[in-house]
Amino acid sequence: MRDVSFPHLAIFLGAVLLAALSQVLLKKAAMRQYDSVWREYLNPQVIFAYALFFLRP
Repeated sequence: MRDVSFPHLAIFLGAVLLAALSQVLLKKAAMRQYDSVWREYLNPQVIFAYALFFLRP
């Protein structure tokens, strides 16, 4: 098996941690009660969580 270099390992672990963080943020946002359907999806916490999930390396 080949040796994995540190930058590759750091990128891999960073991407996994960002994905996990985005999932936690989405779960916390889902536990709240909102006035409308629009506020459920268009609040800063949800937008930031989706940005982390889709814009990770």
